[in-house]
Amino acid sequence: MYNKKKMSSHYLKATISVSEAQRLLLDEAHKISAQPLTDAAKIPREVASELFEASQVSKTLYEKLPGFEFKDKQSISSSEIVAYLKAVLTDNSLFTFGVDRDRQGKLISKLHRYLLSNLASYQQQCASQVKLFEPTENVDIAKNGELVAKAECLSVWIDL
Repeated sequence: MYNKKKMSSHYLKATISVSEAQRLLLDEAHKISAQPLTDAAKIPREVASELFEASQVSKTLYEKLPGFEFKDKQSISSSEIVAYLKAVLTDNSLFTFGVDRDRQGKLISKLHRYLLSNLASYQQQCASQVKLFEPTENVDIAKNGELVAKAECLSVWIDL
């Protein structure tokens, strides 16, 4: 029973660290995307095609304006990738049901892995690791161990 309580405490802390990293991304995306991508050729194909398609749509919308000269999109910047990730995260939090939910979850994972390996500022600020829980077999630790310190427990619940 102790291991199950300890495991729930462990994953509660992990959830809080991941949500803090997500909040940091949403609040400070402009700072994270200031650096260029190290390898823009490895952008996930789905993301690249969607960004280029959006560029073509805006071209057809704005080319009729007098004095507007549209330049075809040649590359994708780090700020566009981070903005796209923010948009997908927001969509995923608003629409919590439907067939698109699974696709968006996979897309978030792809973008996260890509940014971890190709954007140094993202790796420094938003890379939170969730380690698997390792149960204890020591009976003394299980009997005398504290799940979460009292002060820490209070701040954990307030953060949620």
